[in-house]
Amino acid sequence: MIPTTCGMKKVLVFRHVPHEGLGTLETFLSRNQFSIEYLDLFRNSQVPKSSQAWDFFISMGGPMNADETQRYPFLQSERDLICDAIKKGKRVFGICLGAQMIARALEARVYAGQKKEIGWYSIRLSRWAKEDPAFQSIRDSNPTVFQWHGDTFDLPKGSTLLASSDLYPNQAFRFGQSVYALQFHIEMTG
Repeated sequence: MIPTTCGMKKVLVFRHVPHEGLGTLETFLSRNQFSIEYLDLFRNSQVPKSSQAWDFFISMGGPMNADETQRYPFLQSERDLICDAIKKGKRVFGICLGAQMIARALEARVYAGQKKEIGWYSIRLSRWAKEDPAFQSIRDSNPTVFQWHGDTFDLPKGSTLLASSDLYPNQAFRFGQSVYALQFHIEMTG
């Protein structure tokens, strides 16, 4: 954990397994004056009830399904905190399982896909992605990204589809102005 200093924005990162870290995002967040706090759910860390203490939430990947709350009770607590953060207008970002957690928090269905998508695959950016502040600098309309998932989600009501792939039509979406969900892994390092 990076110590909090006056004026720094605070980010809470949900880690579901030890090997799903921030990767390239850690450098970006540190460079942009974010104080990073990891919540290691695989170690039974307690999920806070309120999102008030943080400015930004990131939910990382993991091998479980977003609805396996009997086996992984922390998933329900995490979903509740994501809901609270969204209602309070906080920034929320999800990768892979994290995207599925955001979809569930927004009452969309999460389910097993027809086939696992593991490796480097092309995605198609939607027409809305070209105007989206987070996507507009991507020049290639079919960028290649790293995928490692077998589950997928329906697009939540009121969200904007940003990317699709041949196997999974919902690869990325935005909800409002501050919630982003990516099925693929942009955090990968060498």
